[in-house]
Amino acid sequence: MGIATYGYLFTIESNGALYATNANTGVKLRIGKAEFASTQHLFEAAGKLYSIEKDGSL
Repeated sequence: MGIATYGYLFTIESNGALYATNANTGVKLRIGKAEFASTQHLFEAAGKLYSIEKDGSL
């Protein structure tokens, strides 16, 4: 699952970690802990990333 915004591709990998890949350089960085395994939807609004979990929580 992923979303492209502000020159980055944000993806949630199978290990539950969130990564940001720079679209120009291809450099991939892990963001925070692997706590996104239950994410069902990922979206951007007003410059922030939001995830909706499988149970419907934000």
